[in-house]
Amino acid sequence: MLRRKIFVFLLLTLALGITLGAFGVPSASAQTANCDQTYIVKQGDWLSTIAQSLLGDVKAYTAIMDATNAASKVDSSFATLTDPNKIEVGQKLCIPAKINVTPPPSALGPGPVIPSPAGIYTAVGPAADASALVETVILTDDSKASYINDYVGKARITDTGTWSTQNSNIILNLTNEDGKTINQTLTLRMNQDGNLESVAGRPVTFVKTKPEVAQLSALYTANRPSADGSQTLVALTLLPNSVAQMNITTKDGGFIMQTGTWTVGPNPDTGAQSVTVNLDKQDNQTINDKYVFQVQDNLLRGTDYNRDKWGTDLTFTKFEPPTQPETPASAAETTTPVATAVVSATVAASVTPAASETPAAPSGQAPAITGSYTEQLPAADAIGRVIVLDLQPNNTATLTTQFIGKGEPIVDSGTWSNDAGKITVNLDSKSSGKQTLVFAFDNGALVLQDPVAAGYGTEGLKLTRVGVGNPVSAEFGGVSISFDLQLAHSAQGETLKAVPVTEGPALGGGTPAAIRFLFDGQTAKDFFDPRLASVYVYKADDWTKLDPSTAKRVSDLQTLLKDKPTTFTTEIPVLPFIGATQVFRVKPQYLNFQNGSGIGFVTYYAQDVSPVTADTIFYTFQGLSNDGKYYVAAFWPVTTALLPKDANTALGGQSYDDWAKGYQQYLTDLTNALNGLVPAAYTPNLTLIENLVQSINIGDKTLE
Repeated sequence: MLRRKIFVFLLLTLALGITLGAFGVPSASAQTANCDQTYIVKQGDWLSTIAQSLLGDVKAYTAIMDATNAASKVDSSFATLTDPNKIEVGQKLCIPAKINVTPPPSALGPGPVIPSPAGIYTAVGPAADASALVETVILTDDSKASYINDYVGKARITDTGTWSTQNSNIILNLTNEDGKTINQTLTLRMNQDGNLESVAGRPVTFVKTKPEVAQLSALYTANRPSADGSQTLVALTLLPNSVAQMNITTKDGGFIMQTGTWTVGPNPDTGAQSVTVNLDKQDNQTINDKYVFQVQDNLLRGTDYNRDKWGTDLTFTKFEPPTQPETPASAAETTTPVATAVVSATVAASVTPAASETPAAPSGQAPAITGSYTEQLPAADAIGRVIVLDLQPNNTATLTTQFIGKGEPIVDSGTWSNDAGKITVNLDSKSSGKQTLVFAFDNGALVLQDPVAAGYGTEGLKLTRVGVGNPVSAEFGGVSISFDLQLAHSAQGETLKAVPVTEGPALGGGTPAAIRFLFDGQTAKDFFDPRLASVYVYKADDWTKLDPSTAKRVSDLQTLLKDKPTTFTTEIPVLPFIGATQVFRVKPQYLNFQNGSGIGFVTYYAQDVSPVTADTIFYTFQGLSNDGKYYVAAFWPVTTALLPKDANTALGGQSYDDWAKGYQQYLTDLTNALNGLVPAAYTPNLTLIENLVQSINIGDKTLE
């Protein structure tokens, strides 16, 4: 059995990818065929350790190799060596007389000599909330080290520092994690196969990985529908252990996972780098699907696949995850950065409250007090409790109480009155009969008097008005919006240049020119992030002309707004393109803006079967102007106490595999629960976002 005996190291750097630089091991002068002694290779030998032991110099392995090959020409009992990294037990070696190739052993320091470990090493394992965890160790010849944890499709954490050897151990001293100072030590040891094994803690074997394999190992997204529309290719995952996974969604919202292997090598006809994916399993069935891709920057362009099913120009785009796990990746797409042509001045953030917010004389009380007031409280037997009190101008009142995760809200109705700032609410309670609540009006909030007697405990109840009642207005490029200070304090408008399809990702890549608003000084990332608060206005025809897939989304939205269905079993069309599957849509609401209409909803996108956590959902509105000229898209990050903060909590102590078996029922239960939440159970309150959407006004000359 061939064994690796000495490591001819590679200098590698990691900068916008992994670049390979080859460095040869220094070669000694050729030796004569005369042997000072002979040696028979034993189990566990390395050519370098033999050289160190018998010649006192680790680098004299080349002299042994040259002498052995010279001796084999006149004596067939000697081995013929073609690779210094490979010798076999029982081979006979010719050991020449000692020569000085490097300084004496005393200069090398204590401990055994090991081959240089410089190279790339990877380990693939399971992850609670991602399709896999890929750990990568990169050791460069100049003693720099990187340790990367890539939660495939979710996030990437990169630690950097230096490495050194101590006896037979390789010590990584990591001092930086994505720009933050850390102090972490990772101790590894090279095994006889040339791989690295952890010495302490969790047992991990990092397998020596070719640079081209490490570079191409990633998640790639496509979102390509099949010719008959029954399936959609969502994502392709290539792991460094040669495992390939293809994720496909079906028209009815189901998931299909196909698995197999992948290889990389030159195309025999063109010489260009190609990736071949062979998928042989779907669930418990055997399949035989082959895909061949040409590698082009961060794209995999299909050259050989089932074109009858997937059409022409099948292209996958490499997904670049954010650097921190709490940043959502399931709904992010790698895109070419959109150029900013003009940026407006920030709208003033300080707004003086309107005089009407202060309680007035009795004859003018209703306009000052009316509105919706809310608060979220802890609950003994539920995730939380949401209280919403609506005071109408006609002096009717509604108190809504929802125990999050415990079913439908409890709604009590009655009347309200105001006596010099003392608000009295008389309710016909379904649970306790008639109930009277007395509030003091305090700077836009309602403070419950005698909360213990009312059943709200010693901590009391303070309900905050939804909206301060004096919105901020912003205008740019012929588009105007307004929003409440509880939602944002400022807005920045800008004009985005069009990005042609050839410069963007596959399937409708690129985007048309647009007017975009961002909020509170946030800046856009170099990929489209639907959890970044933003409002876009495009010309609808620009989307239609850009790509057949985007044209279909415009057409589908037109049909949806015309028919106004009340249930949604398939995706609601969304632009810009998101490189993942729309797993669910909840709280759908048809809304009118100043000169158009559309639909708003809360949604979640994913590329795999994974739990939904509090930081992964968002609100979006998709609409069209009344004349069909403009396409409006708005996005806002939202969350709710119903969702767990992390995936481990969502698994509830189950293994991922056991949890995944009940995924469809999990989604059904979750969407029912999310749909049942009142708007105030979301943060921010969905009402505030809907008010922003309804304020959008588009001028006739926008984007002209």
